[in-house]
Amino acid sequence: MGLYLFFLSVENLYRVGGTLKRLKKVKQWLWNGFVEEGLEEWGNSERKAVLNFRAYTHKHRQRIVDYELYQQLGMGATLL
Repeated sequence: MGLYLFFLSVENLYRVGGTLKRLKKVKQWLWNGFVEEGLEEWGNSERKAVLNFRAYTHKHRQRIVDYELYQQLGMGATLL
């Protein structure tokens, strides 16, 4: 279930938009379980897409873990 939530967070992330560099950076933070860093990237923006991303990611933050570590441990998570 956690990996599914990661991909839903990333889907919401791409709805936020921004530069490809920023999106990749936030995606990597989420992949490594650094939810706070991902949420802080847009500061105090009140854009609807940012608010939706924050709300969804904040709600599920406890289930977004360090998938890179899982992958290194052979637990099957891969980043697409």
